[in-house]
Amino acid sequence: MPYCLSNLVSLKKAAFTLAEVLITLGIIGVVAAMTIPTLVANYHKKQILVQLKNSYSVVSNAIRLSEVDNGPMSIWPTGKEMDINAYWLKYLKPYFSNPILCKNASDCGYDNSFDNVKWSCGSHWDVKTSETRLLFMLKNGTVVFLPKNTNDADGRPM
Repeated sequence: MPYCLSNLVSLKKAAFTLAEVLITLGIIGVVAAMTIPTLVANYHKKQILVQLKNSYSVVSNAIRLSEVDNGPMSIWPTGKEMDINAYWLKYLKPYFSNPILCKNASDCGYDNSFDNVKWSCGSHWDVKTSETRLLFMLKNGTVVFLPKNTNDADGRPM
């Protein structure tokens, strides 16, 4: 039985044209380009927040443990009576898991060319432990800055 023209037309399958596929892919690409940077930024913000909370928890727990052994933090030495090295050895170091004292920038994970950090108020501080400050790095990479409560020549806190 010979095929007639009406049978051939019914055998044709429905399909998308190349232009329709390319337009659809273009729209998906534009939407992805607009949303992916926002998703990545939100992920990084959440990641930093989790790291901050973890670091706060580690420091807070260490201080609480130290207070159990050494009394409340309010009676610990401050100001001129504070020997920063003795403070480190007695009140802090035993209560952290393998802390690293940052004697210079590279001990804290910074390049040696990285001399100082600028505070939002405009002042700078060196990335190293000295007689006026103590820096140490926790096992998770957090750097803790502990200033010795001192005053400048005009009596202002430093």
